Amino acid sequence: MFSLDYKLSWLKSQIQEIATALRPSLNPSDQSLVSVPCYLKWEPPLKGWVILNTDGCCKLGSQMAGGGGVLRNMHGYRQLVVAMDSDVIVKWLLDGKESRMPSMNLLYACKKLLSHQWKTRVIHGYREQNRVADHLASAAIQQDWGLQILNTPPPSIQQILWEDENGVRFRRRVPVVRA
Repeated sequence: MFSLDYKLSWLKSQIQEIATALRPSLNPSDQSLVSVPCYLKWEPPLKGWVILNTDGCCKLGSQMAGGGGVLRNMHGYRQLVVAMDSDVIVKWLLDGKESRMPSMNLLYACKKLLSHQWKTRVIHGYREQNRVADHLASAAIQQDWGLQILNTPPPSIQQILWEDENGVRFRRRVPVVRA
């Protein structure tokens, strides 16, 4: 079991690594990675599928962490799409290579759930495509909720849900590899 300090230290290093990876190269000769503007929106699942949007966050320096998730279009289907904005965790869930990340017990439990008798897909999406879960994760840090299962959406996400359902897009610069 990893200590909270170790987990927070690891999380900070991951944030720094991601920020470094997304930062444009300072080497003018490296022209392979460019940042281009695009418009992103939440994508509903295909017919017959359920989507679970998840997100986690932490407040640096406060030892506070939280997570949030939302299931949408759930009507007893046995096909699940898991969408999150952590590319590191998406890759781990897909390739399953051993790793010494904090919270491995939680990740192993997630992987076990994904292996049950249903079809699953794990995908990466940007924060703009995962705004409800992002909001719930941030709210979890602000409140002392513990585990909460909400049967109806809280008022604070009504506008976000409306924007998602109506296909509102948000501009973001995303890195792409130049051919």
